[in-house]
Amino acid sequence: MPAPSPAPQAPSRGAAPLLPLAPSEPVRFDAAVLARFCRREGANAETAIGDLLVQIEERLVLAAWQGGQGEWEGLGRSAGALERMGARIGMTTLVRAAAAVRDCLHGNDPVALPACAARLARLGEGGRLEHWRLERGEAPE
Repeated sequence: MPAPSPAPQAPSRGAAPLLPLAPSEPVRFDAAVLARFCRREGANAETAIGDLLVQIEERLVLAAWQGGQGEWEGLGRSAGALERMGARIGMTTLVRAAAAVRDCLHGNDPVALPACAARLARLGEGGRLEHWRLERGEAPE
């Protein structure tokens, strides 16, 4: 793993350095949750996961639009739906990102909300869901 690049220095004297943002992150799954889902679904598991991922991808597109338009109530509903859908299959990255958006909305944090909404939107960019990674354990059987 390459060493992180040094943070650029703030222009004013005595100010803290600016930190670069991570433009992307892997979509991670909790293997145990995913395995339980697969056991419950049985022979239909592959189809059920595929259907759920399509719904997640569609909701991510909607959430990105809602965030860009300032549709905060709709974004809150989308984040809640994404959190629930992600939790069903152990999609930990999605659950955390959606929860952060909801926390910002419920905590009335207008400073953190744009960053959290952008993180959530990035998860749906450019087919990111195609790059699954299990968070721990082996792939479910």
